[in-house]
Amino acid sequence: MIEDYILLEMLNEAKQVGLLYHNSYSIFDILNDNKISSFGQDKISLSRSKNFWYNNIWIRFVLDGNKLSNHYKIKPYDYWNNEGPKGDIKRNSHANQKILPVFEYEETVDKDIFPLDKYLIAIELKKGQGREILYNLLDKYHWKYRDIFNNIKEEDLDKKETVEKLFYDTIPQYTHLIRWV
Repeated sequence: MIEDYILLEMLNEAKQVGLLYHNSYSIFDILNDNKISSFGQDKISLSRSKNFWYNNIWIRFVLDGNKLSNHYKIKPYDYWNNEGPKGDIKRNSHANQKILPVFEYEETVDKDIFPLDKYLIAIELKKGQGREILYNLLDKYHWKYRDIFNNIKEEDLDKKETVEKLFYDTIPQYTHLIRWV
């Protein structure tokens, strides 16, 4: 009996990556295509930090890094090449330099993540950023969802219900994954 349990545990053992995050305003393209694409770049950037919001993009995908690592090579990536923003130096393991906190915790994969729904845990929206989220989506998708955007009233732009309704009207199959953080 105990041998069966140990064997089962060994068979279920996998790399433990945890949650990974990908920020993007291309939410409708990503969900309709069911993939995160590199869009001609050589990699897709992901973060391990739940506190990191890239470049004021207030929409991010939460991915199951454990499942993802079974099908994709996830590699650490140092965007700043040992220099932080504005040239601040991070700790060099061979020198006793001051440390700049690593705020990005970046990982990359070098091919499109498909099928996305296999790895997608949640779609997070930043609390208090409803108006900015809507303006960015309006700028990117107005031509495609014109009727829906035209029905949004100015006074409703800051209401999270307005953002949630937009998602319900455009991507209803994913609304159960949306959460505000």
